[in-house]
Amino acid sequence: MELPNTFKEFLSLIGSPVFIGIILSFVLVRWTWFVNLSSKLKFWLVGAISLLLPIASKAALLYLPAGFVDFLEFWWPTVVIGMGVWTTSQVWNKLFGENGAISKAATIRQINAPTKQQSEDLITNKG
Repeated sequence: MELPNTFKEFLSLIGSPVFIGIILSFVLVRWTWFVNLSSKLKFWLVGAISLLLPIASKAALLYLPAGFVDFLEFWWPTVVIGMGVWTTSQVWNKLFGENGAISKAATIRQINAPTKQQSEDLITNKG
């Protein structure tokens, strides 16, 4: 999959299965209201989104005024940069943030350090 270079390409991408998957797995699962829905309701909501996003992207391509699309084309690179910065910040926080994967990883010292009980046993056995 190639990243969209223009706003029109982005509108076409919205209707693709890859984009819909990104929306469903990256956005919806972060909203508590969606996570707390029953599996049956999630099933129907995902089905509706999967149908509506391609229809909305096609309708936008067909019915948005050309002047408005040209206006959005001008700002599209700025939007892409902003989304890139936001996405990068989220990945950075997941890896290196206070509760990030790398921050939680045990260090060599933590892995090899004896427990309090092991230390007491060593002192007792040697004395």
